[in-house]
Amino acid sequence: MPVEKIEILTTSGTSILGESDQPLTLEDKQFLVGGYIEPVKLFYKGKERIMWVNEEGLLKNLPHNLKASTLTDQVIVGNVFIEL
Repeated sequence: MPVEKIEILTTSGTSILGESDQPLTLEDKQFLVGGYIEPVKLFYKGKERIMWVNEEGLLKNLPHNLKASTLTDQVIVGNVFIEL
């Protein structure tokens, strides 16, 4: 039975569901966003959730993530994931 369920939101607009039978490590989370991580709280699919984003995404000029930005009402760049 999966321990961790996530939804990855890419800058191309793709949404990918993933699950793991192990909790995600810090390194796993950093790999998914391409660098240091920063949490962003949001209300998604009926619950308060955490979206993990690249902390230095704006400094690195990562591409805009329209779906993530729309969900959080702030500018989000780079690939992100939401803990479900």
